[in-house]
Amino acid sequence: MLADHKDAIKKNVQFILSHFCDQGHRFPRAITTLKSKDPVYINNEEEILQHFIESDFKECKINGYPFFGKEERDMDKLSPSLLFIDIDLSLCSVCKYPKRKLDYILNLTLNKIEKETHGIPTVIWTGYSYHICLPVRMLFNPNDKEKHSLEFVTPSKEFIPHVNQDLTTEFIRFAAKYFTTNSHQKDSIQNNNYNSISTKSCFITVPETINTKNSFKAEIVQKWDGKVTNIKTIAPYFLDNIMQRKSEYITKDKK
Repeated sequence: MLADHKDAIKKNVQFILSHFCDQGHRFPRAITTLKSKDPVYINNEEEILQHFIESDFKECKINGYPFFGKEERDMDKLSPSLLFIDIDLSLCSVCKYPKRKLDYILNLTLNKIEKETHGIPTVIWTGYSYHICLPVRMLFNPNDKEKHSLEFVTPSKEFIPHVNQDLTTEFIRFAAKYFTTNSHQKDSIQNNNYNSISTKSCFITVPETINTKNSFKAEIVQKWDGKVTNIKTIAPYFLDNIMQRKSEYITKDKK
């Protein structure tokens, strides 16, 4: 039984790692488990499995972004390559049927992603939240062969002083809010803590590992279609967002 479970987890680890095909390299990368608590930086698939086994497959997660380093020049190597959206039952705490409401929010989110980007993301149900994971790149011309960084959209030095994190983190936070916000749903989104998302904390729950809060074994609801999605369509909205924040920062600074 343990061997079968290990094989299943191995396949699911490989499935999650397949989402990072456009990142240049897979390792080093952070993982977390119940035993480790804090992030552990690993260098290969075998190390991931070993840590998961040692934790009895409990609270096993893999970061959606690789680890480059702590220096500013290292962060410049990052570009949006994975959209990560975490919607959980706290959004529906006052609802009579919380899970039904959360499913409704999930469907709205997936429909908006598909309508605006044609993307089909992976969706994982952890027993408390849905993890939505979509590999992305930014191409502005159909003939482009290489993805663009956010520097292509706007020089980061112009905006970094006016945002809280690196531009890639700011972008994935913006995208999470953008795709989950609907006209009748704004209050719910304001209550969701998307500002905690960063390139260092996009931890994806591995399917068939155990959520210790409710002893639920995470399951795949929808599989990524294998196509890296072009997200150029929301780049102008992101630019508008950080330009507004810059303007607000300057106005506040003058007072």
